[in-house]
Amino acid sequence: MHVQKRAGRRWLVSLAVAATVAGFHELSAADTQISAPLDTAVVAKAGSVELTAADLRTAISLLPNETRSSLHGNTRLLTGLIRSELTERAILAEAHAHGFDTEPLTREHVDQAVRKALANLWIAEKGTPPASYPSEAQIEAAYEASRKQPPIEYHLAQIFVRAPDDENPAKLGLALKKVMRIETQLHTADFAELALENSDDPETAGKGGDAGFSTADQLIAGVADAVKGLKPGEVAGPIKSTAGFHFVKLIATRTPDPPTLESARQRLIAGLRDREQRSLEALYIRELSDRLNIQIDRAALGKLQAGL
Repeated sequence: MHVQKRAGRRWLVSLAVAATVAGFHELSAADTQISAPLDTAVVAKAGSVELTAADLRTAISLLPNETRSSLHGNTRLLTGLIRSELTERAILAEAHAHGFDTEPLTREHVDQAVRKALANLWIAEKGTPPASYPSEAQIEAAYEASRKQPPIEYHLAQIFVRAPDDENPAKLGLALKKVMRIETQLHTADFAELALENSDDPETAGKGGDAGFSTADQLIAGVADAVKGLKPGEVAGPIKSTAGFHFVKLIATRTPDPPTLESARQRLIAGLRDREQRSLEALYIRELSDRLNIQIDRAALGKLQAGL
């Protein structure tokens, strides 16, 4: 799980949320399989939790086309997906074993997550560009623009502390204490050792936080802004994202030779479609807001606010 990178289109996040909350409804402590396997060959396991080939195919089928394509020949990325799936299933199994899924407050959070996931999926559906987008002319124009301004690639290491925006106060407090402890240790301890001991990102923690090379548009906005001002060897953080807190160390930068149009084609298409998706989503929300004609009773709101 590359937590320092953008997750991509909003519907991918929504699918992950929907799959998680669906697990609360359907997963039993004795059965950690999310769907009935068509191929029962066990690809990986962690303790009593197993991941079959059918489970992995289902997880892959929910990924965007460009991500699915990148899995071919990329063992590191596929291994990261497997680890993420196993970890999620183990978490769900443990939650069920402790009866956490039956607590009233948990049910409220799950129901709210389902509503938000469904809304986000619908927004993404309304914003999906037509299959014919982008045109060949648009691809070629994007390629020429990229050749004139080749992107800088940043080799980063990171320490990630999980603290999602909807985290409960008690867990958020623990995360903040962890962040403060890491911040004080950064001045004297080795960054790689701190990442190995403290990072909540299983994909990079075992490598001392090494996240490889990324361009700015592949990074979370706050991380990208911070990295642009760093020199090799310098560290920035903590940086808050919707997922948690990030400490990032710039190891090196490079400006690779421009690729050929054909080798860059799929990346250019993905980037153009992503930008068009976000534009269409914003347009849909803006037009919907205009149609709704939202009205707020200020007096009633004042009374409610006074009682908070």
